[in-house]
Amino acid sequence: MPPPETNQAVTPLQQPPNVPPGKRHFGLLITVIVAGILLLCVALAWFIFLRFRAGFNAKNVNNLNTETIVKYFPNFGSIVVKPDPIDSRYLWLFGQAGIMRVDTESQEIVDYAGKIPGIKNRSLSDLVRVGEKLFIGFQGGLIDYNLNTKTSKQYSTADGLASSSNIALNPDPSDSDILWISTFEGLSKLTISSGRIQSFTAEIGISGTTWQPRVFHVDDKYVWLTISANAYTTGGIARLDKRTGVWKSWGYELFHYGRTPSRFDTYGAAADGDRAIVEEDGIIYSYNLTKDEWLPITTYHQSDPVKREITLKGTTAYFWSGTLKELNIDTAVEWDLLQPSMFANAGISFDKFSKALLRIEFDESHGRLILYPQSVSSNTGIGILSLKNKNLPVVPFKDFERFFALFNVNLADASGSHIILNTESGLVDYDWSKNITRELLPHVASVAKIVGNKIVALNLATCDMLCDIKSLVATSSVISLETAKVEAAATITGTTTDAYYIGDTVNDIYLFTYNYKNTNKGYKFDTTDNQIKSIDLNFPHTWMPQELYNSSGNNVSVSNSTGSYIVSFDRRQIGDAITLSVRSSNGEQNVQIPVGPEEYNHWSTNSDTQITSYAFKPSSQNVFWIGTDRGLIRLDVNTLEHRLFTTNNGLANNNISKVIPADEIVVIQHPSGVYLYHF
Repeated sequence: MPPPETNQAVTPLQQPPNVPPGKRHFGLLITVIVAGILLLCVALAWFIFLRFRAGFNAKNVNNLNTETIVKYFPNFGSIVVKPDPIDSRYLWLFGQAGIMRVDTESQEIVDYAGKIPGIKNRSLSDLVRVGEKLFIGFQGGLIDYNLNTKTSKQYSTADGLASSSNIALNPDPSDSDILWISTFEGLSKLTISSGRIQSFTAEIGISGTTWQPRVFHVDDKYVWLTISANAYTTGGIARLDKRTGVWKSWGYELFHYGRTPSRFDTYGAAADGDRAIVEEDGIIYSYNLTKDEWLPITTYHQSDPVKREITLKGTTAYFWSGTLKELNIDTAVEWDLLQPSMFANAGISFDKFSKALLRIEFDESHGRLILYPQSVSSNTGIGILSLKNKNLPVVPFKDFERFFALFNVNLADASGSHIILNTESGLVDYDWSKNITRELLPHVASVAKIVGNKIVALNLATCDMLCDIKSLVATSSVISLETAKVEAAATITGTTTDAYYIGDTVNDIYLFTYNYKNTNKGYKFDTTDNQIKSIDLNFPHTWMPQELYNSSGNNVSVSNSTGSYIVSFDRRQIGDAITLSVRSSNGEQNVQIPVGPEEYNHWSTNSDTQITSYAFKPSSQNVFWIGTDRGLIRLDVNTLEHRLFTTNNGLANNNISKVIPADEIVVIQHPSGVYLYHF
């Protein structure tokens, strides 16, 4: 409590009457000085303690956070689509770029990449929604994310999971409080409300079932799962009776159809109550409850497409075998389910959709099949097939172009505000200061480099051992950055062009061919005559073909107003740090930069660090950027101060494949896409 208020006056501190005024002033001065020194010492000690606790090192500052992400082009690559069990409008997409929720009616996309803690730089394996919770499997365990409270928690082997890798998820339709979790080393059952986990391994009943059982169906009576053959098991099928807790299993030897079986390794299985079907070695087997036996219901020829992605509803099975098939498991009659007439109003062609279709997801909550390709492309989309009326609306990925901006993006070059990208639709210039894109070429380029206010685009012609040399064509183009129009172009045919050199102007563009006799030829792109001319290689240029330099070089040098630097290193370095050698007029110094331990997956065999990309900053060539498979490094070669940026500092992925510093930004490519960062 605060002290009670009083009416007592506050008077100045009275000095003892026997101390002379001069001495009183001198003593006061000494007291102030001593107190100041003591305060300074305390402050200095506290500062040193804090810096020491944070890993103080004058040349190792790792605690700088990144600023705003200006723009990004996500590369979804391989994707998985999951229907939302509550709202039929929503589909969940996840892949390398993270997690997105798509509204199939409005085309609205909600990006969860930055909203869910713990999913950055993760290899996501599965996703399901149970009530208001989103469960996400990743290489390392399971994330429970509450869509209402925006809170999350993680589960790992420390919480009882049988394994933290190869996570696959199956909600229990008869109990919304239960989630079945297939893992690399067993089956786990999560009680959502309590967080309690029960795991099953050897009791499943097939030798070696601790290795990757996979649940393929759950209902009010059973949990069905497959155990695929590997080095530890010959595989089979198992079923848990939920009422009795008793496991029943069928070994690989039951799936042979007159042949001598050696292993069970299925492409797909499905069940509906007591009925179940499974693909093994191209044949579909149906479980006969009366005989307790698996009987073949389809035959297989070596030329037939593989049957996979199987679902079952009653007596009707659906699977992919070159096209979407519908099968009556009692009569063994099958027919093609997809018909060209279904695509009259789909906004995408039947042929393109069928050729790209690779995945099928059964949406039991809404009685439909979700059909989609392995990777996002503007030429295909997501089909939603109603099993009741066979209606097939298709949501083309091109409808999402305003969000994705560009599809299948790879970084080519960057300078100033311009970033050159190879995309599915061709070579593109993205001006980040104006947030606009322009098409430069209707096709991708092997090499695209900004030279002044021009772009040099090369398409090399390479040959792997045996090929038709006469059919090879190499092209060279010069494109204006101002107008985005081709100003010069030429082709050369009948020869390989394995390497190139681009100088400081468009008058220094060379192509080279290396054959198996260790002889070479050189060609110069004459932009005035629009010709590629053969040249004598003994010309007065000090150069090494740029492609060979970038792939095999382990040092880079630069000269500027403050001096000259040569940075040397090995591309692959042992352990959790990289070592660089910096040579300048002041001599040679080594700097070791810790990059931290790698997040291992189950098959990791080493912890080496790989340097993947590097470049000096154009506007400040004392600054050297280094991309590694464990993060991005900024090194001041003058002071040797270095900073490590990872997902903890705002990167979307630690596995950097390419880094290009521009004047105001750093452009990075990694598995999640191309990102532009301010630092």
